[in-house]
Parts: sequence; structure tokens; C-alpha cells
Amino acid sequence: KLELLVDCIESIRQKTRYDNIELLLVDNNSEKIETLDYLKVLAKDHDVKVLFYKNEFNYSKINNWAVKKASGKFILFLNNDVKIITDGWLENMVKEIQRTEVGAVGCRLLYEDKRIQHAGIVVGINGVAGHIFHNLPHKAIHHFSYGVPKNLSACTAACLMTKKKLFESVGGFDEENLKIAFNDIDFCLKVRK
Repeated sequence: KLELLVDCIESIRQKTRYDNIELLLVDNNSEKIETLDYLKVLAKDHDVKVLFYKNEFNYSKINNWAVKKASGKFILFLNNDVKIITDGWLENMVKEIQRTEVGAVGCRLLYEDKRIQHAGIVVGINGVAGHIFHNLPHKAIHHFSYGVPKNLSACTAACLMTKKKLFESVGGFDEENLKIAFNDIDFCLKVRK
């Protein structure tokens, strides 16, 4: 999804004031010529390191592999369909993850029409776990509508920051049992434990 990736990378560049970052982009078997061309351009940039993961899709395994390549003490997982819309987003996440009692930090994610996609995850709803306030308007008034940190069960790995040492100490994402879904929730629950 080249158009999503371009929006993601450009929004990071435009909205990120925090400059102590290492941007690793993991490609998992892209085939479209225009995507491969864009990856070549990105690979020449000093601020992006393109990694090629050639095996079958396994979200957990891909990200565990990429974490080993990262040099920072904090890791941010970010899907290619996320477009940053708020200045200071990364500074706010880093501010929270530095606290000793914090193991994972997420953020509010919105759909294009400004409905809430993610504002945290609570276990025990929707069969296993679910996003709170999913599909509500982003300006809906509720007890979690104010811009203050919240303590929740989990957050989505679509945009999740953690400490690298902590990630490694709990075994990262479960590569065998949770290859595609619920790996982020499982990770957060391991961290909480």
C-alpha cells in the first residue's frame, strides 16, 4: 500500500520534533514496482533504514526480528496506515514510557472521518478484548475524553511504544500462537504481570 506508506513516512517527518530517532522500515515481500522504487529512495535517505523480511507474513516474528536490529532503548511499533496528525506526538509518548511504572504506551487513533479507532484496549469485551470508545466521534464527551494519560489493559501495536529491554525480557510478541492478531494484547498483559 504505497499511498499509505508515503503518507505515514511524510507525516512522521512533518509532525515529529523529537529528533533522537532511528526509523526502521520493514518490508515483507512487496511486489509492486512503484513500492520497491520508493523503498530504494528511502534506503538512500539518512533517516530511514529499510529492512527486508523475506519469509511468510507473521506479524509477531517480523517485529521481534526488527527489534533485534534497533539500537534505541525505546521501541515504537507503527503500522504503515498510521498518519501522524499531532505535533509533539512522539515527545508525549517518550515522556510517558520513561516512567518506571509504565511498560507500554499507546495513543488515540482516528479513522479518516474522525471516529475513534483506538483509545485503549480492555480485556473481556468482544469475546477476548476490544477497543474502548470504538467508532465514537473523536469529540464525544465521556469520562476518558480528556487529554490525560490513562491506565488500561492494553494498547494496539498499530502505534505502541515500549522499552526494548522490557520487550525482550518478556519474550516479545508470541510468534507461534499469535502470528497475526492479539499479539499486542498478549504482550501488554505479560508486561502488566
